[in-house]
Amino acid sequence: GLTRIQPLDPADVAEAFRAADALCQVHDGAELEAALRRLLGDEQQRRDLARRARELVLSKQGAVRAMAEQVRGVLD
Repeated sequence: GLTRIQPLDPADVAEAFRAADALCQVHDGAELEAALRRLLGDEQQRRDLARRARELVLSKQGAVRAMAEQVRGVLD
C-alpha cells in the first residue's frame, strides 16, 4: 500500500551517518581542527570514513524511485 511520503529530515540523515560511523561530529572550532588534523594525518581513517559513507548512500539509492513507483501505481 501507499505510505505517507515524508520530506527528508536532516536530523534523520545525520543520525543515519552517525549510526554508520560515517561522519566526524564536532561541536566547536577546536574539535573541528582536531578532526581535520586526524583525518589529514591518517589516510586509512579517511578511506574508512569515505567507504562507510559511500556504503550508506548506496544502501539508500533507489528510495525515491520506489516511492514514485508506489504513487504511480495508485494513480494508474
